[in-house]
Amino acid sequence: MKRTNRSLYYLAGYLLFAGVALLAALFAYSGDPLFLVLFGVVGLGVVLTGTSYLLDRRGAA
Repeated sequence: MKRTNRSLYYLAGYLLFAGVALLAALFAYSGDPLFLVLFGVVGLGVVLTGTSYLLDRRGAA
């Protein structure tokens, strides 16, 4: 797997934080419990993606 420029990872981190902050703001504004489900889905995706990257990195080493 070819490694890309690390600055893209910083951008992705900021965009992820902005997306989660937007979900938190919408939840605070509306109080709708559906946003808690969205937090759960996004959180699960982040955990699974991070785990996948860590396992892939261990396998490549």
